[in-house]
Amino acid sequence: MKRINIVLLIFTVCNISACINLDHIYTFASESESILQSQSDIGFSFYQSCLEFDCLADPPTLDNKLRLPEKECNCDTFLMADKTILIFNKIISEYLGTMANLSDEKKVNYNYADLSKSIDAEAIRGKLNITSDQINAASKLATDITNKLLDAYRKKKLHEVITSVNEDFQKTMDAYIICIRDFLRDQIIENSLDRLKNNYSTYLKINNSLLTAEGKERVLKEYLSKKSALEKSKKLATKYIESLQAIKAGHQTIFEEASHLDEQAVINMVLK
Repeated sequence: MKRINIVLLIFTVCNISACINLDHIYTFASESESILQSQSDIGFSFYQSCLEFDCLADPPTLDNKLRLPEKECNCDTFLMADKTILIFNKIISEYLGTMANLSDEKKVNYNYADLSKSIDAEAIRGKLNITSDQINAASKLATDITNKLLDAYRKKKLHEVITSVNEDFQKTMDAYIICIRDFLRDQIIENSLDRLKNNYSTYLKINNSLLTAEGKERVLKEYLSKKSALEKSKKLATKYIESLQAIKAGHQTIFEEASHLDEQAVINMVLK
């Protein structure tokens, strides 16, 4: 799982104070978007918990087949919980992706260098007495003017967006973090660890006299393997939460720096 570079984030937001720097905004947004895409690395979900624990009866004895609960198993609410988390993820990712695209100089910069190559100064000398140097100057001017105007527009728009949506961004991030931390990690994964332990403890207690030494060893290995997988999911969820908190704090810092600028400061900023 990717984890946001905290040092890079601090460097980014510290450089926002002077002006909206497209490179820094792009780095923050693209890194953050990439982290959002790693949610699936956690490897456990509400639905999976339902299937593995709620949809199974008490652990079977050796002389009984695995029995499903008498009551029909229904994981619809678990699926809805997973869907809600994915919706939050998609909304935040789309916002950060848009921010990254708007601040990516490589995506929208223009280059008129080839313009000068299409004009042969010597060939048209009889009609237009212009030099190659003048043609090159024109093409360079076109490139510089277009890109500087475009940069000014993007800086202004980024300033407007960041200062206007930060409150909603913070609320959305809070909700998303709560979903992952308080419910997926602290309830679903933690409860799954407890239920896994109880299931295997009950199984061994019921079948203690029937299991051979090899059988007990096999059951123990199976339990430890499943426990290890859940503990790994818990650790990955914790790292993911830390990264989400860094993204949330980073956007807040960018907002605070940007919101200090008055209208004239914005005009001066975009004309730099």
